[in-house]
Amino acid sequence: MTKKQLGFVADPETLDEQDTFFLFVNEALRRPHLALYVFDIGDVDWKRKASRVHAITRSVSHGARRTLLTKKQWMPLKNFDGLFLKKDPPLNAEFIRFLKFLKKERIHAVNDPEGILAMGTKAYLSHFKRIIPETFFTHDVESARAAIIHLKDAVLKQSDSYGGRAVMRVSCERNTFYDYHGSAKRRRTQKQIDQKIQHFLKSSRDRTLLIVRYLPGAPVRGDKRVVVLDGTILGSYIRLPDPKSGVCVCANQGARQSDPTARDQEIVQTIAPHLKKHGIALAALDLLADEQGVERLSEINVVNPGFCNLHVVHPEYDVAKQVIDMIERRLG
Repeated sequence: MTKKQLGFVADPETLDEQDTFFLFVNEALRRPHLALYVFDIGDVDWKRKASRVHAITRSVSHGARRTLLTKKQWMPLKNFDGLFLKKDPPLNAEFIRFLKFLKKERIHAVNDPEGILAMGTKAYLSHFKRIIPETFFTHDVESARAAIIHLKDAVLKQSDSYGGRAVMRVSCERNTFYDYHGSAKRRRTQKQIDQKIQHFLKSSRDRTLLIVRYLPGAPVRGDKRVVVLDGTILGSYIRLPDPKSGVCVCANQGARQSDPTARDQEIVQTIAPHLKKHGIALAALDLLADEQGVERLSEINVVNPGFCNLHVVHPEYDVAKQVIDMIERRLG
């Protein structure tokens, strides 16, 4: 029986202990008809349209991840039946070049490269104004500043930010601006705020800065991560915020059970046609509760969506099996 060639695109050296990469690889190893490889974008020879790869033949743990760095074998990228993109954001120039290459060469990948390019920044949230917090999608300093003044208390988010980076809270009271460092409130001049806005705009790939109404419950409860597999909810949980910064990140290892609600289903049903259109098989949504307790869509993660705690709070879901089953269905 000819094995299907499945490549994991990741940088093993940067993986943390909770990364789902290890879950997925070890589950895929149980499938005798799959041959597994790992490589990073930096291993690709663009002229040869091939990459140095490491063949994965045994179980992989975080402690042994450096063994994956030995890549003596060359493999034409067209030889892969599919690629599982486990490369973290941001979408830098190298990553974008790789995605465009996969699209041009018609190399199958999860998620779809064209879909990642289309939905890979927060700017895509502009399609869902009915279910997101009040948000202004700005492209210049003046409109961003005006949005802050209008909202009075806002969160600034660089469109291609991730992992709590390039995000800050700013408020305006009686024509005086403030920013926040943890719980500390600091007075700032308009010039200082303008400079920060300008920095975010220049750093953003699509020159977009989101000005989002601040939801006071966000740093208290945390956000709700809803994992979507092939357009339906795989599971959900609350990501507990860092007590100092109020930011929720996967590596905090803080989570508690929170099963999907009718509102969560409504949000997913709204987004599902977009995911299907763009070939996004695996996504992670972040939801925040507004002042009335209604969940609002905060982010759509399609670039290596993380859900490291789902298998912890719901081991009975067998998350790794469901994801690799999806990969196999797409390999044919």
